[in-house]
Amino acid sequence: MEKVGEDYGLHCSEPTCRQLDFLPIKCNHCGLPFCAEHYDPTRHSCSYSLQPPSDRTVPRCPLCNQPVYVGLNEDPNIAVNRHIEQGCKLPARPSNLIQCTFHGCSEQMHVPLFCPYCHKALCVKHHLPESHMCTQFVPEGQAKHHSLQGRSVALRAQLANRPKSTFAEQRAKRMKAKGDSKVKHLDKVYIDIHLPDGTISTHFVNKNLFIGRIIDDIAKIEHLVNHNNVPGEKKLGLFLIDSDTPLSMSSRVHEFFSNGSELYEAIMDYF
Repeated sequence: MEKVGEDYGLHCSEPTCRQLDFLPIKCNHCGLPFCAEHYDPTRHSCSYSLQPPSDRTVPRCPLCNQPVYVGLNEDPNIAVNRHIEQGCKLPARPSNLIQCTFHGCSEQMHVPLFCPYCHKALCVKHHLPESHMCTQFVPEGQAKHHSLQGRSVALRAQLANRPKSTFAEQRAKRMKAKGDSKVKHLDKVYIDIHLPDGTISTHFVNKNLFIGRIIDDIAKIEHLVNHNNVPGEKKLGLFLIDSDTPLSMSSRVHEFFSNGSELYEAIMDYF
């Protein structure tokens, strides 16, 4: 663009125009000054053969799915390759490992060992009853008092003498409850499950599902042995606190637990 003078402006750099412009605009790509009509790269045969900015797309990495910066006139394939070679971070994959349930043990296994007494998932080091202080194991020579009837009687006595939990205590349990995050709020019911090892775990379940389905779901979360579909094996059942008869697998949850604002209690054990 020809400079006429500091007080007179500049001529447009487009050969077919050469208009004198007192407020010239520089092209963002070639840096030459142009008039208002020709400053766009597509209007003055810009030396950079670029697509209009509105037509440019940002490629994404096929590994981490993150957008990749592409420089002017750069091949997107080269930019993506550079991104991968410079340390593309792959998304974390979900782990199928199961952690040993013994307190303080961080061992993880693809195939855990299950205690035949408390049915917990354990590592090689802690799978023996003595090594994980199994509460259900009775040494030879001692009388074994564990039975479902004994558990329900003991629990009824315990609940009768236990002060009613406060709203804050129940709310804290509900906040930490385990379950499927896809269950809709209006379909949730909360249950304190007394597990075979004597511990209590709070779960929320879908009240529209069958009892058999929630037994399978809870057993999976708690790493309990579940042979309900294997003929001749002990079954894992759900019992009301005041009953020694397991709930029917084909019954719906809402037939026994229907109020989403309450915290129910039930026993899960083998029969």
